[in-house]
Parts: sequence; structure tokens; C-alpha cells
Amino acid sequence: MIKINKKFIFFTVVSFIYAYLTGGYLSYSIFYGFLLAIIFSLIYMKIIMKSIEINVEFQEDIFNTFKETEITTVIKNYSFLPIAYMEINNKIMYKLDKSYRGNLVSLKTYENKRLKENIVFNERGLYNFGQFNISIKDIFSILTFTNILNNERIIKVYPKVYSAEFIDLYDKDLTKAIINERGKIEEEYLTTDIRKYRMGDNLKKIHWKISAKHGELYVKNEDTVSGGRVIIFLNMNKEDYSLQYHNEVEEKLISLCVSLVNTMRINGTKVNINISNYEQKSFYIRTKKDFYELMEYFITHKSQGKSNFPNLIIDKISDYKNIVVITPKISKELKEKLIFLSIMKHKVEVFYYSNHSENFDNIISLKQFYIKCVDIRKIYS
Repeated sequence: MIKINKKFIFFTVVSFIYAYLTGGYLSYSIFYGFLLAIIFSLIYMKIIMKSIEINVEFQEDIFNTFKETEITTVIKNYSFLPIAYMEINNKIMYKLDKSYRGNLVSLKTYENKRLKENIVFNERGLYNFGQFNISIKDIFSILTFTNILNNERIIKVYPKVYSAEFIDLYDKDLTKAIINERGKIEEEYLTTDIRKYRMGDNLKKIHWKISAKHGELYVKNEDTVSGGRVIIFLNMNKEDYSLQYHNEVEEKLISLCVSLVNTMRINGTKVNINISNYEQKSFYIRTKKDFYELMEYFITHKSQGKSNFPNLIIDKISDYKNIVVITPKISKELKEKLIFLSIMKHKVEVFYYSNHSENFDNIISLKQFYIKCVDIRKIYS
């Protein structure tokens, strides 16, 4: 779209009328001067718009929430003409930084400029940094040309995964329970992690206790990992999140969730994670590949669930003894379901994020049944 300076048009029209009425050499010279300036501006704009290139560069290949990232906007002028005034606005930057007002630049002939900015991704998802609104004025400021450039520069922002040390501070009881389970593994559970000895197997992998019991050699299965099992329930029901802090709470809960899962995976724990969203989803985390699939899920799925979260826990609990519940709030129904599981000798740990008064009353009840409740606001403080 092209905008024309109204004052310049006014003076051009006036000069034409004056030249037409007087017919003098000077008056026509003035009019032709205005007319030539307009023609030059049109040619200038056509050349410049074909000679501008804008790209975005990043210092990193992987992006996570809550982490500052440097973004470099590279503007290139391939023309022999200078650019006196150009305003550049990146559409996605407006969403990420409320203080962002775009950039004003001027470029000499064949000049490149690099504009660096630091941003923090507060939400996971897909971000297209290739969409720009640009506005260019000619050297006489007669014409202003606005256009949209789309270079399709899409990046993925994953939930932040914290280190094992971060999780261990709040997960000692759960870790202890998993270790205890490892020490009390029954034979039928062990047989899923071992197999009979084959010629050429590494002798260090022989499971001597099982081999002695059965009178023949057994080795640890290379395709599986011996260890405890944990089932995690993540509440992604939309109505359970505070409207005021919805995105902040959601991102912190999911970041905690993937950090827990990754820490357990590294420690050899088998994790079954069940997500209550508009479509219930389950992941069985054993390998790094399994974990990447979980991370990809969170890229494109927000909290839009409407199902009954407490019922999901009861339906999916199976024979798991170690249970982790991650939820923005603890409702009365959820409290009752968790107390029932505790009575049935399940080890239950709850991570929540809410200062609602209902939470405090229900937490007191849960603690009376030795259910650990962790306010993750303390983790992020």
C-alpha cells in the first residue's frame, strides 16, 4: 500500500493551477519540479522494494520457556540507492514483549545492519519470526510504502527442563519409595527385564540372584531398564486454571512435569504419564526418544480439557504403587480420591499451584493421610 504526502500533493496541484493561469516559464518549472519528484519517488520505491531482504538469526537451535534468547534481525540493502527511513515491525515480537515498538533504520547503498534483541518465551509453542510489517519513505518523504514480508521462520519453544538437582530437592520421598520398590521387585516383574543367557552376552550383565534361584544363567535385558515404576497424572483441564494467571500456571506445571519425567528416566525409572486434556493422552517413557515425543506433544497442545480429572486417576491407576499428581488446584473430589488411594497403600505425592482457600483445607486433609503436597510456587521462587 502506498500513501502520498497530502501537503506535497496540495502544493503540486497549486503549482499546476498557477502555471496554467499564468503560463510563465518559472511557474511551469515549479510544477514540473514537483511532478518529477513524484515520478522519481515512484521509481525509487520500486527499486528499493526489490532490493530489501530481512532475515532472523538465533544463537541457539533449541528454545525453552523462561530462558532469555538473543534474536538478531538482519536487514540487507542490495540497491545502489540509500534508504533514508525504514520502520520494521516483527509481528511475533509484539506478543512476546509489550515494550516492543519496532525498529527505525536507515541504510546506505549496499549496507547491512544487524539489530539484536533479548526476549523470554513465557509460553511454549510454535513461533513464526519471519513475518514483518515494513514501512519505507523515499528521500523526499513524498511516498510511504507499507508491505508485509513473510519468510516463514518458524521455531519450536519447548517446556523448560530443569536439572536433576532441582527436582531432587522436592522429590526425596518419592525417590526413596522408588528405590524401596526396586529392592522388593517380585519375580514376575523381573522377568520383563531379564532373559536367558545367550552365547556372547557380557558376563557383567548376568543377574546372579535370579540365575541362582532358577539354576541357569539370566542376564539383564539390554532393551529395558531395571527399576521402579511411577505413574504421573497431569491436569490440563481448562476450568481448573485461574483465568488471571492461566498461562503462567500452565507453563510452570508442565515444566515441572517434564523435569520430573526426565529425571526419573535418567535414574532408570519407568514412567507412565496420563494427561487429562480435551483428548486423554498416555505416554510410556523409557528412552530419550519417548521423552522427545512427550515434549513434541506439549508444543502443540494447550490446556483445553473438560474431562473429570479425579476419575481419570482411578481409571488408570492399575497396579502402580508410586503416584504423582500435578494439578493447578486440589478439589474436594480429587482430595477424596487421593485419600482412598493412600488408604489402599499407594504412595501419593501432589504438586499444585494455587492460593485458593479450598486448596488449603483439602491439603490439611491430605497431609493427615501422609500424602505429600508441594506448592510449586516455592520451587520457582
